[in-house]
Amino acid sequence: MMSHVDGQIVLRDRIVSGRVSFDSHIRQIEPTSSTDNLYILPDFIDGHVHGGGGVDTMDGVGAIETLSRFHLTHGTTTILPTTITAPWSDVMDAFQTIEEVSTRGVKDGPHIHGHIWKGPFVSPHKLGAQPPFMIEAPSFPIFWRT
Repeated sequence: MMSHVDGQIVLRDRIVSGRVSFDSHIRQIEPTSSTDNLYILPDFIDGHVHGGGGVDTMDGVGAIETLSRFHLTHGTTTILPTTITAPWSDVMDAFQTIEEVSTRGVKDGPHIHGHIWKGPFVSPHKLGAQPPFMIEAPSFPIFWRT
């Protein structure tokens, strides 16, 4: 089923009035004399997503699906779920979950382009919002276990 939206199309070098017709993909863009205050923008990419829709990246398959759909409803079509500083085994579980979900995709969700790794190897002097009680010193044995 074809849909369309009229408004001000934001291009790289200018803004023009137009109509965008689409189904699962954009099928046609045509100029109009529309003066709508609706702005039509390209897709958004969020390269640092800890959660959304009441769930967190670390909470498993259902959470990744929920936060993905949540971000798509706000125009974000590509995300990179981001872990938080946690025990290494939890971080590795989150990586596997993100890989599983991104491989099969999320129905009515954005593209999952990969993931961002936060901790547990974080400088205690540069924690930001990371929990200090979860940081670890990096060591080769930790990586050999994975």
